[in-house]
Amino acid sequence: MVSASAAIAREDDRVGSGQCFYADRFAPLLEGGVVFADCDSAAIDRNGDNAVFRFRNSKRDHPMDFRTKLVGGRWQIFAVRSRVGGWRETSGECTIYRDRGEISTLTCVTTQGATIYAANFEVGRGL
Repeated sequence: MVSASAAIAREDDRVGSGQCFYADRFAPLLEGGVVFADCDSAAIDRNGDNAVFRFRNSKRDHPMDFRTKLVGGRWQIFAVRSRVGGWRETSGECTIYRDRGEISTLTCVTTQGATIYAANFEVGRGL
């Protein structure tokens, strides 16, 4: 059973091996200004009610990070950093999905100006 558990601060927030994945139906969004994370690893760096969701590709230097704060039981994104450059103010949300208590998917979507940033990391994919 897969469940969303954005609010629960847990000791088992370790993210297993996997990769970012987007269904083919999302391909047209690339032309519409959506920036998708290309990653083979993900991590959650947590400090109390604040966390940074990190998405990396070990073969390229194209990281994507989402700075979040736990608000009303949801990880609200307030800044994004993509590839080269500093943090930019934004708004959006990250969600942690679990299967049998273990993280199965990390999803973050945010809008900064006219650009949408999205990351969808699936544990076990590509192994």
